[in-house]
Amino acid sequence: AWAERQLELAPALDFVIGSIHSLPPPADSNLALYAPADEEDARARLGDYLSRIERMVRWGKIQVVGHLTLPLRYFNGRRGFRLTFDEYQGELERILRLVVEKGLGIELNTNHGDMPLPDEKWLRMYRRLGGEIITLGSDAHRTGGVGCAIAYPVAKKLHNLGCTVHSVVGFRSRDLVILELSLIHI
Repeated sequence: AWAERQLELAPALDFVIGSIHSLPPPADSNLALYAPADEEDARARLGDYLSRIERMVRWGKIQVVGHLTLPLRYFNGRRGFRLTFDEYQGELERILRLVVEKGLGIELNTNHGDMPLPDEKWLRMYRRLGGEIITLGSDAHRTGGVGCAIAYPVAKKLHNLGCTVHSVVGFRSRDLVILELSLIHI
């Protein structure tokens, strides 16, 4: 309901990247602030997070799913856990299949130059399911971080996934551009 109201109040938007930054009850908290009791608690929250992602995709008023594996940034990077989404492979496949069916894309977030999100396993699954739209985001919270880690690590990752074309999106237009990887020493 909140997102619906925000979209109604917003001017016409060219492009919407939907992302989830909070956990539902029992955590009922912003991911960045949530302090899981232990790794088991954090693991359970991954399932809660994916439920919210799936709900957002079914809602469908977005063009791209952002931050698909965001909890790993906080649970592993800040809390020192070693979690993966491997035990939620079925759920992720269901979500990615739905993303593809709806013609949506996913974001490859360079995560400030740390571990890109999602990792290559989930990008490969998305491509195997027929996914073609992958946006790049540096998740810059400061101007110095704009474009962080996109030039080499992300371009190489996309090249390894067989991506050869990208588009520049803006102002309700999409201009296709051949991805010139020869300029980047991979």
